[in-house]
Amino acid sequence: MSSSRATPSLIRRFAYLPKPDGPHARLGVLWFIAACVACALGTVAVAVLFAAVAAVASMQTVRAWSDTGRRAAPVLGGVAAAVVPIMAIAGPIGFGVGVLVAVALLIFGAGMLRSNVVVGLRAAILPAIAAGSVVLIGRTDMGALVVLLVLVSAYEVGDYLMGSEANSLFEGPLSGIAAVLVVTFALA
Repeated sequence: MSSSRATPSLIRRFAYLPKPDGPHARLGVLWFIAACVACALGTVAVAVLFAAVAAVASMQTVRAWSDTGRRAAPVLGGVAAAVVPIMAIAGPIGFGVGVLVAVALLIFGAGMLRSNVVVGLRAAILPAIAAGSVVLIGRTDMGALVVLLVLVSAYEVGDYLMGSEANSLFEGPLSGIAAVLVVTFALA
């Protein structure tokens, strides 16, 4: 197989193309409102919200891996992912300790529950680090977190509105980038 024939399928495999079915827009608006309310309430509320999101992301990833025959405990991954953003309330040291606690929980818990350690680590650590990083940003400067939230939401709006029924994989992301540029100029 030539590399030119393999490239489009590889791009299509990893590219996300939003679909216009279902309540995606309503869920996006609900997520934006929940994140704004959490930012208004403070760092603890941000940590709780993003811990829940990291836990759900980890559990969904574990379930996706189980479809390939690799079994892991979804609840174990969810708890491990939620530990990091909660510990990040204490700052960067708490964040680091939270990552170590999550890894230890996954390793020792996998032994007790006969769970695949590698799947648990893959599923839990990335969402945990992302959620913990958001908490650290909110702890440092809540205004910066709100700006980040607005910019990410602007990208998602542009990507979804233009990319959901586009013929090209690039229309949505380019529209999202354009939305970020417009909002950046408005915020500057």
